Amino acid sequence: MLLIGRFQVTVDGKGRVCVPAQFRDALKSPAHLFVYPSQHLQCVEGAGQQVMDDRAAQIAALDPFDLRRAALDRIFFGEAQQVAVDSTGRFVLPEPFRSLTGIANDAVFVGARDHFQLWSPDREADWATQARHVARS
Repeated sequence: MLLIGRFQVTVDGKGRVCVPAQFRDALKSPAHLFVYPSQHLQCVEGAGQQVMDDRAAQIAALDPFDLRRAALDRIFFGEAQQVAVDSTGRFVLPEPFRSLTGIANDAVFVGARDHFQLWSPDREADWATQARHVARS
């Protein structure tokens, strides 16, 4: 599974966004997804069950007394929410995540290999510029 590309979508009055068709195909039209605040960026990240299972195994392999393990558990599992995906590919982006990321009327899905990022258009544009500079250094 490979999630690639950038897609701007509308956020409806109920806070629903539509997962791009290419992402739905790569994710095999899931009935649910997991969304969580990004660890490093001002966006929400989303993934299917397999990615969450893989992350759980990676974190479980860390020393159980390592504070980093507790922090990663908090980010990937304590703050994650499972969202239902309807037959047209829409899901409700929880309001706390919309507030955290500045997502209002529009959102941008960005593929990130095995997961996706969901941004406000302005923050995504800023990060795209910054990412180009970081990649060159």
